[in-house]
Amino acid sequence: MQKGRSRLLELPEGGWQGPVHQAVTSHIRRLILSGALTPGARLPAQRVLASDLRVSRNTVTTALQQLISEGLLEARVGSGTYVALDAAPKAHLKNVTIGAI
Repeated sequence: MQKGRSRLLELPEGGWQGPVHQAVTSHIRRLILSGALTPGARLPAQRVLASDLRVSRNTVTTALQQLISEGLLEARVGSGTYVALDAAPKAHLKNVTIGAI
């Protein structure tokens, strides 16, 4: 990992559990839903992310595509992949009861 970059998007201690693309997807999803990756944050380039996570670029591509389809990430042509601006409210609404004050 290069100096100054976040350590959030690195191989977790103990390695990956289960199918790697699903584990990478779950890892990034948890970072988004926990608020560790904030709405509007730009993710590293896929090649860099693959290197940091010690997986293939195809694995990263598959994981990011899944998170884009879930609405947690958005791809901006020529700019990169970003945490969706409305990703945080989705995470918090899961625990809200309608009519609660």
